[in-house]
Amino acid sequence: MKLGLQIVVGILSLIPGLYGLVNTWVGAARFLEPDVVNAAIDSQFRFQSGIYFGLAIMIWYAIPRIDRATTLFRMIALTIFVGGLGRLLSWLTVGQPDAIMTGAMFLELSVPVLILWQNAIRTDRMSA
Repeated sequence: MKLGLQIVVGILSLIPGLYGLVNTWVGAARFLEPDVVNAAIDSQFRFQSGIYFGLAIMIWYAIPRIDRATTLFRMIALTIFVGGLGRLLSWLTVGQPDAIMTGAMFLELSVPVLILWQNAIRTDRMSA
């Protein structure tokens, strides 16, 4: 069960890892028309993309000790889940995004399932 969770989390971690790395490098012009991109939008986009990459690094740190890193794993999961709630709020107030962003939202909102899985394998019950 531990190895399965490690594999699933490892595969899923490639999403924020690659997304963060590429978009930090490329910037907001990847998604917006060049005349719409200004320094503030591009700066914020690259900052948030850097956070995605940093989140992936934390996930990669937790994977080998996923049965013991309960607090870290849950904080990462909560961060991802809150991001998914932000996407849901955007959908409800601005409209449905494209299929990729909609899929990302459903993945982010399903992260509590990974917490349940981690809880079933955790070995740090005395410290958590």
